[in-house]
Amino acid sequence: HSIYVYHEKKYSYDYLKNDLKTRPFIVSRSTFPGSGQYGSHWLGDDWATWTHMRLSVAGILNFQLFGVPQVGADICGFMANGDSELCARWYQLGAFYTYTRNQNIECVLDQEPWEFEGSTVMTSASNSIRQKYSILRYIYTWMYRTHRVGGPVLRPLFFEFPKDNRTYEDNIRNFLIGKHVLVVPVLDPEV
Repeated sequence: HSIYVYHEKKYSYDYLKNDLKTRPFIVSRSTFPGSGQYGSHWLGDDWATWTHMRLSVAGILNFQLFGVPQVGADICGFMANGDSELCARWYQLGAFYTYTRNQNIECVLDQEPWEFEGSTVMTSASNSIRQKYSILRYIYTWMYRTHRVGGPVLRPLFFEFPKDNRTYEDNIRNFLIGKHVLVVPVLDPEV
């Protein structure tokens, strides 16, 4: 994480936009303050565990505050084999990341929704992505607002309810998309 990465993103963005006349989409695991205006970020090589799924919420909210509005984690984890319950819940959460992706290391089992026996993960992923698409205009509106005036797209509850002390107690379990959509993911097994 260095100023080098900031300039790498900026120059890539400028080249794609100005020279190639394309709409840039740049993703990096490394970042620097201010680089969110030029590219997206993913949280890196997380593990296929419930703890890492919970930590992804904190990581994403942190990067929102750092000025990187488009950020996500590897759904189902990058390392180790996730089970169907974990992956079904992570797809439900991950559909509401501003950057949704699934990727894992080569030495573990594939974890696309159709790779799991039964229909739980496939149904969960399908329904979650449909839900995201149903509010996509709202999300895009917030992305545009963030692009124009700053501020996070995904926000901890205390951003909207600063006088409510309960919003500070467990601020990595629930979050808002913009000001009006509350996301309450299941972050524990067997719920």
